[in-house]
Amino acid sequence: SHLDLMRLFQRAFKRAGLPLTHTQGFNQRPSVSIALPLSVGVESNCELLDFALEAEYTCEQIKEKLNHVLVDGVEVLAVYEGGRKLRELALLDCVVTLEYDDGVPEGAQEAVSELFNSPSVVVAKKTKNGIQDQNIIPMIRNLSVCQIDDNTVELDALVCCQNPESLACKSS
Repeated sequence: SHLDLMRLFQRAFKRAGLPLTHTQGFNQRPSVSIALPLSVGVESNCELLDFALEAEYTCEQIKEKLNHVLVDGVEVLAVYEGGRKLRELALLDCVVTLEYDDGVPEGAQEAVSELFNSPSVVVAKKTKNGIQDQNIIPMIRNLSVCQIDDNTVELDALVCCQNPESLACKSS
């Protein structure tokens, strides 16, 4: 889960001897956050992790130290400095791969394209106030659907990470 992944990285920083800064509240916690938390059971090849350290290290030192202590299957691909805060993230370029055991059903590519070309696709979104229906079509800036091989359809999408009405999403 998302919380397990957060704990994994908090502990990895500690084991690697990389001192994280902490939030300045009553219940202080390490300054680590993941851009867009994945749902349970969803796989990703790349996630964005935002963190702040109390001491100076090169990007390469951070990458090497973390990879040395991380569990198998979790790897730091790159470390960048001077990035923007995650709350400023406006758009996300993502690829969704649909793999079919018995081959791509006839008309699947067209059906997926037609679905996302409709005026609304309503999904149930869990919020602090319960479950609410949300139309995700306004959040999709660009989408292409392509059959890669006999068993795979790929969706390449550019989507809003924030409220689609936000200034950051409209201006990007």
